Amino acid sequence: MKNVIAYFRSWTIIRYLRLGIGVVFLFEMFDSQLWILGLVAAFFFFLAFFVGCSGNCTIRTRKF
Repeated sequence: MKNVIAYFRSWTIIRYLRLGIGVVFLFEMFDSQLWILGLVAAFFFFLAFFVGCSGNCTIRTRKF
């Protein structure tokens, strides 16, 4: 569990934004029944989980 918490603490605001956009598209897919929006949601989930940053990638550790 500590590894999962440490993984999400290393994320930047852009990754959280991508995850949020993916969730919005997922809910919109079910609400409007436009199943093609699932591809858009999957794309944003892919960006959030597998594409960390572009360019200067340094991992910051936060001390709370």
